[in-house]
Amino acid sequence: MDPHPDAPVTRLVFEGRSMWPTLREPALLDIEPVGLDQVRRGDVLAFRSAEAGGHVIHRAVTHTPAGWRTRGDNNPADDPELLTAERLLGRVVACSVGRQRRRVRNGGLGLAWHRWRRVARAVRGGLARAGLGRPLRWAARRCALVLARWLPRAWRPTKVSYADGRAQWVLGRRVLARQSEPGGPWQGRWWARLLVDEETWR
Repeated sequence: MDPHPDAPVTRLVFEGRSMWPTLREPALLDIEPVGLDQVRRGDVLAFRSAEAGGHVIHRAVTHTPAGWRTRGDNNPADDPELLTAERLLGRVVACSVGRQRRRVRNGGLGLAWHRWRRVARAVRGGLARAGLGRPLRWAARRCALVLARWLPRAWRPTKVSYADGRAQWVLGRRVLARQSEPGGPWQGRWWARLLVDEETWR
């Protein structure tokens, strides 16, 4: 749910990979203030962490009498600290990258979406370990080449390079894949491989 029009909204810049693929850096986050009693399981929360030495953006996963246990969507274990009321900044309701802004899924829907993404990643990892990664990459590249030949130019992905060496692939206003550091690995939507030649992601 979006914040009430009159409610103050805090903005923070998200960095790191702990919430990938839900959040990708660098993203500007809109955070609505909520009390600890308003937090729902599955909410993406912003809070202060003594362990991390700053602000953390993670998801609420388990409620206990002493506070909430939180975890990054890309992390294998819960955070060591319990989230208490004095450390809570608010709930993340939207994120923006450039001029593209989208809502962040919270609550049960957000948790279900996160779990589905984890299952999908596990299946793709299992296929790769079974030796099917190369045939699947070959098929994706063939599909990309066919689509590139027949799609109108306005529907084709465009590679945008930056002065610091980073790059990203965009389709209209949607970012398909990006590098978080110059020469680093590509982070992108799995279906984007049907539009972008796999070899260009390396």
